[in-house]
Amino acid sequence: MLLGPPTFLHGYAKVANYYDFYSLRFVLAGGEKLKEEVRQIWQEKFGIRIFEGYGTTETAPVLSLNTPLFNKAGTVGRFLPGIEWQLTL
Repeated sequence: MLLGPPTFLHGYAKVANYYDFYSLRFVLAGGEKLKEEVRQIWQEKFGIRIFEGYGTTETAPVLSLNTPLFNKAGTVGRFLPGIEWQLTL
């Protein structure tokens, strides 16, 4: 498993060989929005789908996360189990 911000993942993808990440099963991105360019290069070069998470510094590192079953590009997935949330207007 590899965790990192998209900026780092993009840098790794630019210089890494395909075999550098052959044993990875999961790549989780957080800390900033995952750009489509980064998502595509990892899929094309390494055959790895990046899962994007979202959290705020004030609350938790990750509140929601894309998973293999619930993965939609451009979203941050569903809330993790045990996370209580409330929408107030």
